[in-house]
Amino acid sequence: MSADQQSPESKTPPTTIAKRVVFVVVLAYLVALVAMNTDEVRVNFVFFDAKTPLVVALVLAGVLGAILGWALSIARKRRKG
Repeated sequence: MSADQQSPESKTPPTTIAKRVVFVVVLAYLVALVAMNTDEVRVNFVFFDAKTPLVVALVLAGVLGAILGWALSIARKRRKG
């Protein structure tokens, strides 16, 4: 079999290709985000202050937001079910 005569099993589905493209784009965006946000900022928590790179504060806020969203969705499912 030549290179252009591939069997149907060896073709990559379009959804897999799309997922890979989205992954690469998101990864490139995250790398740019980290590279552009290295300045130190003062973060004021309720009981203390901290100096940290801006990207760390952004990641921390994102992770805490994701955990809160996950916990609320679990509580909502339990209340309905």
